[in-house]
Amino acid sequence: DLLADDEVRSLLSRRTTATRIVRAPYGLMGTPPPLISEAAVAEASAHRWTTVPGTNHYTVLMGPVGAAAVANALRSELTGS
Repeated sequence: DLLADDEVRSLLSRRTTATRIVRAPYGLMGTPPPLISEAAVAEASAHRWTTVPGTNHYTVLMGPVGAAAVANALRSELTGS
């Protein structure tokens, strides 16, 4: 949701360390387009994007598949693997 904000996207574009970003392929109502557009992904291509199949804006964090993907991404970042 924050990547829709110009100021947040600007901060991300200036970040020198790659950031892992978890993204859903579907929007708020579970239908295309995703909340984080392909243009936003391309604009921040220096970062590490993970799209979690079958999730929307809400289930990417609160559904079992999305929560597991976010937990795995966090675990990976914390352990450096």
